[in-house]
Amino acid sequence: MAQEKRTFSRAATRIRGYVRQMKSASSLPMLHETHPIFARSEGPGLQGVNLQEPLIDFLESLNAKLDTLISFVNQDRLQNDFQETVEVVELSGGGLRFSSEKKFNPGDVLEIVLVLSQIPLRLAAAVGKIERDEVMKKRPVWVLEFTSVRESDLEAIVAFVFKEEREKIRGQKWGD
Repeated sequence: MAQEKRTFSRAATRIRGYVRQMKSASSLPMLHETHPIFARSEGPGLQGVNLQEPLIDFLESLNAKLDTLISFVNQDRLQNDFQETVEVVELSGGGLRFSSEKKFNPGDVLEIVLVLSQIPLRLAAAVGKIERDEVMKKRPVWVLEFTSVRESDLEAIVAFVFKEEREKIRGQKWGD
């Protein structure tokens, strides 16, 4: 059995991903999180500004509604650019396991866009290579190892994994 070289925590999850075939495992993902359509305004906020509290509440509510509308538009765009939808069942900063209706082969190179949050839409993209296929709960899953990921996307993935782990620990604590 090959020794696994894992440097990232992994978390079981169920999130949507979009994939498309790539030619080179060293290519950067085409989706870039700072693209204006996908960027989310996370400035200093309106606290400390000389505005009345009801106006601040209204503007923040309007901003949340706009985030929701933009999320719907961007999800349609993703479905057009990435024809294959997958279900990610395990995620780490080094790769993931996913299931799909489409069959993949070891060595296939894919660009994957992960939907870390639906509203507001939070995405992370990476390029990876299919290492192997496995069976998980009587379903075929593919193991994808990341070969190219931007630092900001890696940070978002790692933050998501830690969030999932915290929720699991809280669930176990309150479930006992």
